[in-house]
This record gives sequence, structure tokens and C-alpha cells, in this order.
Amino acid sequence: MKPVAATALVLIFSTQQALACACCAERGERALGLISVSDYIGDELRSLSAAGPATVFTTACGLECAEGLRDDIYTYDLSFDWGHDWLTLTSTAPAGTLALHLPEDAEWFRVDTQPLSDTSTVTLYSEMRLRGEIRATGAFHAADGAEGELIIAGTSNACWSAYGATSWSVNAVGEGVDFRLFGAVAGG
Repeated sequence: MKPVAATALVLIFSTQQALACACCAERGERALGLISVSDYIGDELRSLSAAGPATVFTTACGLECAEGLRDDIYTYDLSFDWGHDWLTLTSTAPAGTLALHLPEDAEWFRVDTQPLSDTSTVTLYSEMRLRGEIRATGAFHAADGAEGELIIAGTSNACWSAYGATSWSVNAVGEGVDFRLFGAVAGG
């Protein structure tokens, strides 16, 4: 093979490897930063749906410590309704809505949880965190006007997509309100 042809092949394969790994995570990676909730990220988020009931997070003190919710309900049947600027969680029994205004930027945390592994592929634990004001009705009415945080958790590489999302949680904090709902997600 002529030297020019060999050099061209090396360049082609090197370029393909570089493009293929544009989203590869590196061993020991840990990052926290803002990411624009652009059309791509928004579309990825809107591909997610609730997969099963939402559970109220409790500690040893039980539901008494979950302020702003009834003290006899541990789970809610919720669905996601993604709008352009809002995510609305709708409960059918008891009836109520919890709508979180979606920000222009989200916080994206990711970390290699096994930095000493000898595997060739690095998979990161990942959280997409979106904070905004809550609008609430019915069973969630006490959270109206509270600060909310939606966390979509799962795995990713160095580029976020909904494909690796496995769970969600919503934290609501305000005057007389302090609770967290969590559940599984489907889609992506």
C-alpha cells in the first residue's frame, strides 16, 4: 500500500473513532453544570412518562413529617403531562395536580460510581435537576406557590438522553409544605 493511502486510512479510522466517542464518558468522571433545556433536551424529557404509582418519601416519623399532604396516603396514581414550559403531575385518586414550571436551564450532575473498575465502558450515574415554581390543586393544594425540584435519575454517558432514565422525584418546599414524591419513569 502506498504511504499516502495508508495515511488516509489511518485518518479516516481515527476520525470515526473520535466521532463515535464524542459522548464517551471517562474513567473517574464527575461533573456538575448547567445545561440548556433546549429543543433536544425538552424533547427528551417529554418522551418520559410515569411508570407506576408515586410514593411519598418518609423517614422514621412516617407521613406526619411529610408536610402539605394527607397523613393517610403513601402512594398516588400519577400521570405526566408535559407542556412546553410545564410538567403537570395529575393524580386521579385522590384528585389533584402538581405542576412544575420548567426552567430555561437545568442542573446536570453525573459521576462514575466505579472509577476503579477495569471494564472498558464507563457508565455514569446521572441526575437532571429542574427547579421552578409549583402550581397545585386538590390533594396537593398546600404546595401551590412552593419551590419545586424535579429530578430525573438514571444512567448516561457524557451526553444526556432520556434513554437511561429510570426514576423521578419531585421535592416541594415552602411555608407549611415539605414533601417528596418519587417513582419510576418509562420512555426515552
